[in-house]
Amino acid sequence: MTFPHYLTSSFLRILLVLSMTLTASFVIAQTTDPVKLQQFEDAILRGEDFLQAKEYAKAKAEYQKALSIDPTAKYPKDKLTQIRKFYIDPEDEALYSGAMESGNRFMQSKNYDAARDQFSIAVNIKPEEKTARDKMAEAEKLAKAQLEMQKQYNKLIEDADKLYTSGKMTEARAVYQQASELNPGERYPQQRINEIDTKAAADKALKDSYENVLAEADDAYMERDFNTAKLKYEQAQRIKPGDNYPKSMLERVAEGMAQMKDAQQNYQSAIAGADKMFNAKDYETALLAYQNASKILPGEKYPVAQIEKITEIIQQKRTLEENYNNAIASGDILLAEKKLTEARAEFQKANDLKPNEAYPKQKIEEIALQLLALKEAERTRVYQETIKKADEQFAVKDFENALKTYREAAETDPGNGYPASQINLINSTLAELRASAEAYSGITDRADQAFEAKDYEQSLKLYKEANALKPTESHPVKRISAIEEILKDIAAKEEQYKATLASADELFNKKSFEASLDAYNQALVIKPEETYPREQILLINNKLSEQTSLKERFNAYIANADKLLEENKFDEAIQLYRNALDILPGDVYATSQESKANMLKSEMIAQQAEYQKIIEEGDRLFAAADYEKARVQFIEASKILPAEKYPAERITAITRILEDLKSLEENYARYILEGDKAYKEKQYEPAKTAYDKALTLKPAEKYPSAQLALIAKALEGEMELMGSYQKAVAEADALYNSGKLNEASNKYAEALKIKSEEKYPSDQLERIKNMLANQKQIDEQYQSAVAEADRLLSSKEYRSAQTKYNEALTLKPGEQYPSGKIAEIGKILGEQEQTEQQYATAISLGDEKFRSNLLDEAELAYNQAKKIKPAENYPVSQLELITKKRDDERTASANFANAVAEGDASYSGKEYASALASYQKALEYRPGAEHPANRITEINNILLEQKQLADKGYYEAIEQADRLFAEKDYNSAVRYYESATALKPAENYPKEKILSIRGILQERARNQMEAYNKLIMNADRLYQDKIFDQAIDAYNDAALAKPDEVYPVDMIVKIRKYLEDHAIVDLVNEPTLIDKDSEKKFNFNSIEMRLRKNNYISIKARKTSETDPKVYVNYGKGSQKNGGIVLRSITTDENGDFLVRVSIQDRWYREDNNWIGIYAEGGSIEISKMQIAQGD
Repeated sequence: MTFPHYLTSSFLRILLVLSMTLTASFVIAQTTDPVKLQQFEDAILRGEDFLQAKEYAKAKAEYQKALSIDPTAKYPKDKLTQIRKFYIDPEDEALYSGAMESGNRFMQSKNYDAARDQFSIAVNIKPEEKTARDKMAEAEKLAKAQLEMQKQYNKLIEDADKLYTSGKMTEARAVYQQASELNPGERYPQQRINEIDTKAAADKALKDSYENVLAEADDAYMERDFNTAKLKYEQAQRIKPGDNYPKSMLERVAEGMAQMKDAQQNYQSAIAGADKMFNAKDYETALLAYQNASKILPGEKYPVAQIEKITEIIQQKRTLEENYNNAIASGDILLAEKKLTEARAEFQKANDLKPNEAYPKQKIEEIALQLLALKEAERTRVYQETIKKADEQFAVKDFENALKTYREAAETDPGNGYPASQINLINSTLAELRASAEAYSGITDRADQAFEAKDYEQSLKLYKEANALKPTESHPVKRISAIEEILKDIAAKEEQYKATLASADELFNKKSFEASLDAYNQALVIKPEETYPREQILLINNKLSEQTSLKERFNAYIANADKLLEENKFDEAIQLYRNALDILPGDVYATSQESKANMLKSEMIAQQAEYQKIIEEGDRLFAAADYEKARVQFIEASKILPAEKYPAERITAITRILEDLKSLEENYARYILEGDKAYKEKQYEPAKTAYDKALTLKPAEKYPSAQLALIAKALEGEMELMGSYQKAVAEADALYNSGKLNEASNKYAEALKIKSEEKYPSDQLERIKNMLANQKQIDEQYQSAVAEADRLLSSKEYRSAQTKYNEALTLKPGEQYPSGKIAEIGKILGEQEQTEQQYATAISLGDEKFRSNLLDEAELAYNQAKKIKPAENYPVSQLELITKKRDDERTASANFANAVAEGDASYSGKEYASALASYQKALEYRPGAEHPANRITEINNILLEQKQLADKGYYEAIEQADRLFAEKDYNSAVRYYESATALKPAENYPKEKILSIRGILQERARNQMEAYNKLIMNADRLYQDKIFDQAIDAYNDAALAKPDEVYPVDMIVKIRKYLEDHAIVDLVNEPTLIDKDSEKKFNFNSIEMRLRKNNYISIKARKTSETDPKVYVNYGKGSQKNGGIVLRSITTDENGDFLVRVSIQDRWYREDNNWIGIYAEGGSIEISKMQIAQGD
C-alpha cells in the first residue's frame, strides 16, 4: 500500500488504520482484549512506515509480529506476500523448510496440534504459499476431528462401563465394539470384550458341568447305585442350588435306599460305589462314600483305612495345589509388574509341581516372547536413535562424527544395509573433499605465485581451475575479476600508448615540437619503462633549447606536475617532475615534489592493500555468519576508503540480518520463559512442549536440550516413585491376602509414606483395623462370601466368583477352600486367556516390526496372530497395509527411475531448471543417490556460470519488453518483464510494468467476460427455448470470445448428444459422396405430424474438392419440392457438424414430406452422417 507524498503523517495513519480495520477487524473482533488489538494495530502501522521507507526487513518483522498476535488475519499475510516480491530473507528458506518438515513429521505421528503450530510458522514466513496454508488447515481439521473422535470414544466407554456394571453384558459388548472400531489403537474396549466373552464361555462351561453331573447321577440311579447317585445329585445341587430337579431326585434316592433293608447289602453297595470312585481318583466323592459305609457298619476297618488313605492323598494334593497356586499367583503379580525374569522363575516352579498343566507352560512361552520382543525393541530403539543422530550429523555435513555414529548403528543392526551405504557415501565424499581441497590448495598457491610475479595469463587460468573446484570460495572469484580488469587495463594502455606515440611521431615529423613533447610525455606516463619516448623528449628538449628558455619550460613542467599531484594523479605528476629535473638536474623543489608524489603513491597502494585485506576478512566472517565482527571489519574498510560502496552495502545487509535474528531471539526467549515457568511449577508436559518449540527455532542451543533431559529425568523419578509405591502395595496386598494383617498394615503405611495422596493404602489400613477389631463379624462375612462365591461358581460367573473367593480369602487367608476354588477358576480363565495373550503378543510384535519397517518379520507376526484368531480384522488389515507399503516402495523405485530419466532428458536438452527439479524429486524418493546428487552439483555450477550473464540478459529482456509494450503486445511483454525480474529480482521497474500490464489485461478481461456473459446468456436462453441451431452458433461465438472456457464447448456437445439421442430418422450412416453441381436425395417415411414441431436436420460433412462448395438442403414429397434452406459453405476437408432447423418452414410441418435432397454447388462434398431429430 503506497500513498502520495503530500499526505500528512496523521492523515496517513488514519487511512492505514481504516484500511487495516476493514481487512482485519472481522478477525480481531473475536477478542475483547484491547491490549492485543492495540498491539496488532501498532505492528501494522510500524510495518507500513518501514515498507514506505523500503526497509523491508523491518517491515517484514512488524507484519510477522502482527500475524503472531492474530494468525488468521489476512492483511499482514498480503503485506508479507508483497514484501517477498522485493526482498528475499536469506534465512527464510531454511526456516520455512524446517517448519514444513517438522509439521509433516508431526502429521505422520498424528500429533496434529504440534503440526498445526509448525505449519503456522511456515505460513508466517511465506503467507503466499498455498501448500503451507493447506497443510495448516488440514492439521487444524484433523486436530478437531481427533478431539471429536476422542469425545465420542469417551462417551461410548462411559455408556459401556455403565452397562457392564449393571450386568447387561450383551448390550455392553456391542457398545465396547463400537468404541473399538472408532479408536482401534485403544486396547481397553477389546479387553472388556474379551472379559465379556470369557464370562459367557464360563457360564456355558458351568451349564455343561451341571448337565454332565446330572447325567452321571441319573445313570447311577437307573443302575440302583443309590450311594453314587446321591453323591452326584448333591454335587449338582451345589452347582445350581436353586434347581428343584436334584432335590426331588435326592428324595427318590432316599426312598430307594430305605427299601434296602439289609445293612450288609447297603454296606457292600456303599463300599462298591466308594471303591469305584477311589479307582477313578474322584477322592472327594469316594471319601463321602467310605464315610457312609463306615456309618452303616461302624466296626469295619476297611472304610476307615481308605478314609485315612484318602485324607493323606487329599492333604498332599492340597499342599501341592497350595504351592502351585502360590507360584501361579506370584508369577501373575510379577508378570503384571513387568518383572519378566522373576515371573518366569515362579511359573517354572509351578510347572515343576504340575508338569501336565498348560497354564504355566503358556506363561513361560509368553514371557519368552515378551523378553525377545523387549530385547528386539531395545535394539531397534538404539538403532533408530543412533541412525537419527547420524542422519542429523550427516545433514549438517559433520562427516567425521556421522561416520562414527553410522558404524555404531551398523554394529547394532548388522543386517540393515542403510548404515553401510551411508558409510560408503561419507568415505567417498570425504575422499573427494580431501582431494578437492588438496587440489584447490595447490592450484591456488601456484596462482598466487603467478599473480605476484605479474604472470596474469597463467594466474587467470589457475584461478579458474580453482574456482571450478570450489565455486563458493571468494578468493579465486575476486582474483579472476581483478586479473580480467588488469588485462583489460594493460591492453587499453598498450593501445593508448601506440596511438599516443604515433601522434607524437607525426607531430615531431611536422616539427611541432611543443605538441610532440606533450604527446611523448603522455606516452611515457602510460609506459614509464619505455626508452624511446624518453630519447625523443631529450632530443626535443635540445631542439627547444634553441627556441625557448629552459627556465620557462622547467616552470611549465613544475606547474603541470603540481596540478596533477593535487588531483592525486601520481604517475603523471612524477613523470613531469622528472622532465623538469632533466632540464634542471638536482633542483630541490622538483626533487622533493617527486619524492612526495612517490610517497603518496606508496601510501595509496598501502591503503588499497589494507582495504582489500580488511574486506576479505569481513567477507570471511560474513560467510561464517559472524555478523557483528564482520560489521566491524566493513566499518573499518569504509574509513580507509570512504568512497567505496561495497562496505556500506555489506553493513546494510548485516543490519537487516541482525534485526531478523532479533525477532527469532524474541520468540526463542518467549518459549524458554514459558518452559522455565512450567518446569518450576513441575508441569512437565507444557514445559517439554515449550522447550521443544525453542529447540525447533535454535537447534544448536544447549539449554533447551539440557532442560528436556532434566524433564526426562524428573519423569523417570516419578516413574521410579510410582514403581516403589506399586511394589509396596503389591507386597501389602500379598500379606493382606495371606492373612498377615499386621505385616500388611506396615506395608500399606510404607506405601502411604511414598505417596501420601493415594486413597487405597488408607482404605486398606482402615479395613485391617476394622478386621482386627471385628473378628466375629469376619467369620460371618467369610461364610457369606464363600456361599455367594459357590453360587456364582455354580452359575459359571467366574470373574465374580473369583472376586468373592478372594474376598473370603482376604477375610481368612489361611483357608484352603477358597484358595482351591480360586486356582480352579484361574485354570479355567487361564485357558480362556491363553489365546488372547498369544494373540496380543503376536500383534504387539507385529506392530513393533511394522513401525521399524521390518515388513517380513511383521508379516510373520501378523500371520501368526491371524492363525490364532482368524476372525479378527486387525491382522488382515495390517497384512494389506504391508502389501500396500511394498507396492509403494516399488512405486517409489519406479518414480525414482522416472524422475532420473526425466532429469537426464532435460539435462541433455539443456533444460537445467527442469532437470534440477527432476533430480531433486529423485532424491526425495531415494536420498543419497549418487547420480542425481552429482547432476545437481553440475547443474548448480552451470547455473552459476549462467548467472554471470544475467545483467546482459536483463537489459536485453527490458529492451524487448519495452518494445512489445509500446506495440501493445502485452502478454509477450509480460513474459520479457518476468524474465528480467527473474534475472534481477531487486529491480522495481519490470515489476511496476507487470502490474501496469496486469491492470490493462484485467480491464480487457473484464470487457471480454462481459461480452462472453452476454453471449452465454443469449445462448442459454436459446438452449432453454430449444432453438438448438441458433444456440450452437451463440455458444460458438462465446467460445471464440473466451477460448479458455469449456462451458460453451460442453453445451454444444450436450446439444448434439441430445439431438443424437432424439433422432427419429437416420438418413446417412456411412460416407456418401455428392459430386459438384449435383443433388442426391434421401428418402424416408413421412413423419407423424405430432413429431414435426421442432425438427432438426443434423449433418456431418466435409468438402472433397479444392473449391468451397455452397450447400442447399431441400425437402419434398414425391416429385414435388416443398422447401429448402441454404447451408453455410463447407470450407474444410475435415468432418464438421451442421444443424438445420427445418421445422421453422411451414410446409415442412404441414406437408407429409418423404425425402431430403443435398445439392453441392461449385464443389463436391462427402456426407458421413445425416439424421432428422426432434428438439422436444
